[in-house]
Amino acid sequence: APVKYAAMKSVPIEPPPPVFELREGFESQPLGTPPSFAKVVVEGKGDGISVSNEKALSGYASLKLQDATGLAQTFDPYFFYQPHHTKGVTRVRFAVWLEEGANIHHEWRDGNLPYRAGPSLVMQNGSLQVAGRELAKLPAKTWIKFGIESGIGSQSTGSWKLTVTLPEGKLLEFTLPP
Repeated sequence: APVKYAAMKSVPIEPPPPVFELREGFESQPLGTPPSFAKVVVEGKGDGISVSNEKALSGYASLKLQDATGLAQTFDPYFFYQPHHTKGVTRVRFAVWLEEGANIHHEWRDGNLPYRAGPSLVMQNGSLQVAGRELAKLPAKTWIKFGIESGIGSQSTGSWKLTVTLPEGKLLEFTLPP
């Protein structure tokens, strides 16, 4: 006799995770304080990271990173967020005011030792570089906007998107690595 099986139940398809966006404008933080929710590392030798009203892209505040001579580590001071975002798409946008001779590194890392790096860029001596390759010249003493988007975990494709908005609105777009 034929075997009768119960009707199959449909399994709902899991929707994709929402895009993760970190938003921090520093407007709600007291002047002179470090960024909320971030880990901040300074040596206390004239270096610092704190909310300032010296310059602002909009509103009245921004985050000021102050370098100093004689620091034990060339990468100090620095700060980082730990969003613990493990799948989906992460999008980060920020603006930078570059002083002459500024040296800024922006890098996504996981929490492993040794760590694995994701999107990474360097702003140094008026140059924007990724993986040692110059992508653009960057003017000093003006705001430059950056946008980075990358899949995380199973959404990772091995590439990421970078947008750079220069003064007067000139937009540069890159898919990296090329």
